[in-house]
Amino acid sequence: LVNGAWTNASSLRGTATNQYTVQNNNEGSYRCVITVANSDRDKRTVLVAQTTVTTTPSTPVGPTPVDPTPVDPVVTYTVTLPVVEGALIEATGSTTVTAGNNFSFTITVKEGYDATNMVVKANGTTLTPDASGRYTITNVSSNVIVTVTGLVSATANETLEAQAVKVWTTNGQVHIFLPQDEKVQVVTFGGRLYQSIELPAGETVMPLPQGAYIIRIGETSYKVVI
Repeated sequence: LVNGAWTNASSLRGTATNQYTVQNNNEGSYRCVITVANSDRDKRTVLVAQTTVTTTPSTPVGPTPVDPTPVDPVVTYTVTLPVVEGALIEATGSTTVTAGNNFSFTITVKEGYDATNMVVKANGTTLTPDASGRYTITNVSSNVIVTVTGLVSATANETLEAQAVKVWTTNGQVHIFLPQDEKVQVVTFGGRLYQSIELPAGETVMPLPQGAYIIRIGETSYKVVI
């Protein structure tokens, strides 16, 4: 059936048996028309089969596609090392670290600098070096910022050590010179704590009422009279 009209798709000439097979790969609807020749009467009889057949081309069957196993993306983090005067800080590998791996670095203190009070931290957590002087951050699970503090020039230390603590009075006031921050206690001669205060490095002037006092700085005591 083409555009609503029947057209000849195939024909058989001659005598047919009870079965007739037509090879046709085109999808569509078909009907069977049978013409019978009657030799006695010399005429033809047309028979139309009562069944209309609709064909559908077969769909090729291939292998079932298999989804590839999903692969988790690689997660990495960055370790930021500081630039510090007086030290060379070097990573033992890349500063881009795969999640869960360790990261190590070394600190080489330059000549003329003192690392006695040096503090090394990773995201606020203090790190300690191993026997070879290497610092290691284990199981990296986020971006890391390393800080290094307390490294000072040895020359500056020598200057501070040469400057001793000094305590003196002028015009009814106590002068205290400190080479570094210190806790200072002012005690009366009767043994009563008059004042306890943290003083910064340098000179500090403290006005006190008239009288005699003991100024305690560390393990040393100084007597002053105002």
